[in-house]
Amino acid sequence: IDQSLFKAPSQPDARERLRLQVLAGAYRLIDRRGSADYYPGENVVHIMANGAMVPEAIAASEMLMEEGILANVINVTGPGPLYDAFQKSVRAAINVGRDSDAFMSDVLPVSDRKAPIVTVADAHPHSLAWIGGALGCPVVPLGVSEFGQSGSREDLYREYGIDVDSIAAACFAALEV
Repeated sequence: IDQSLFKAPSQPDARERLRLQVLAGAYRLIDRRGSADYYPGENVVHIMANGAMVPEAIAASEMLMEEGILANVINVTGPGPLYDAFQKSVRAAINVGRDSDAFMSDVLPVSDRKAPIVTVADAHPHSLAWIGGALGCPVVPLGVSEFGQSGSREDLYREYGIDVDSIAAACFAALEV
């Protein structure tokens, strides 16, 4: 992965916020919110990628930018901790009456939840598919649902529909939903 894509915050409080996001399970790696033509619900999609799929998500985001689609890339560092945080927010909403919109609000604020999500993992698609429901967003889950094939990484990613072109196509499809 091209490490220059990651801009570490210079302010101590921002660094601490990022550290906590990484430990909680997700942070924004590519943030398109600064673009003048950023319109969630129209031309914005969130690609939530895990592990080895992050470089593919980054490449898809760059490809989509050329087509006028602004794709944020959210690195899911830990699906387990992220799911635990979601469950805690659900329990809080039930037990205390607290708003469940707080889940991931530091990474994906409510204003950004008008945009669809494409999840991508080199695991079964269901491993991240729950995120759409947790955030109240349409989701297109990509992943590997068959096993046993052999070939180059590029060939297998294409076969399973988790290559750059497939991620970009899923983003276009998600915006049509």
